[in-house]
Amino acid sequence: MTDWIERGHFIDWILVLIVLEALLIGLLVKLHRVRLGLMTTGLNLLAGASLLLVMRSVVYEQPWYMILAWLTVALLAHSADVLMRARAAHEREQRMVSPRSKS
Repeated sequence: MTDWIERGHFIDWILVLIVLEALLIGLLVKLHRVRLGLMTTGLNLLAGASLLLVMRSVVYEQPWYMILAWLTVALLAHSADVLMRARAAHEREQRMVSPRSKS
């Protein structure tokens, strides 16, 4: 068990679970059983997976620029996710403040 953790194999399994989660979410959305913002959900999963890949790079002692690359991907995905959520919240707030008149 310790060897499994020290070699980082658990990270690979978590990444597989993230891919399966993304596929399941996509399938549920396609079947119209779940209503989610696919872009923000995808960005959230990408940010999480990127951070796991940072950890995997550290465990496998990859070069520093690989760690930096995955950190950059995580930062960009997280930033885009936050901006999209903030924009959506602002639009909701605007609709509540000035509802459209039905004429």
